[in-house]
Amino acid sequence: MRIIHLYEIEKFLKHTLKSKLQTDLRNLRILKEGDVECSTYYHLRKILKADPDWRVFARKFSTKTRFYTDLVIFHHRKARIAIEIKWRKKSIPEKDRRALASARKILGVKKTYFYCVMPDASSYKNCLQKERLKNIDCSNGLLTSATRASRISKSFSGSEKNSECNRLKPHGPSLRMRTAGST
Repeated sequence: MRIIHLYEIEKFLKHTLKSKLQTDLRNLRILKEGDVECSTYYHLRKILKADPDWRVFARKFSTKTRFYTDLVIFHHRKARIAIEIKWRKKSIPEKDRRALASARKILGVKKTYFYCVMPDASSYKNCLQKERLKNIDCSNGLLTSATRASRISKSFSGSEKNSECNRLKPHGPSLRMRTAGST
């Protein structure tokens, strides 16, 4: 059993998690906000399993704050870190801002984080416009109507060997992370 300190988790959240989420996004494991939450939860559980004193709760409703927080990390039954996650949002919505502020004030959370995942689909659209693809024969079946990018990306499982299919994957996802504050 290894003891994990708060600063190690903060370092992971600030530096390592971003690259892990970008990898998951490139491999099409993330298609919506719920997938980002699950992926973040998975990576956190993976590093925290060495110390049983740390726990991660997803979509935690607090009766004290009256808000749902996407992820809350507890140490010895005390909330330490609160995380809000959004998909394709350019700023922190007011409701999430209030949820993070109340988590800090009422629950005594040390750090609050806001993750905004925005897949950069510009190269994906350019690929479709250049080649003017109508039908693409892939190992997963026949994909039609190449203008519907969301349906094409949902069809991939992430393990295709066909180079024509791999060119259609979105490239260069961006991930914004903001630290809402610290004490």
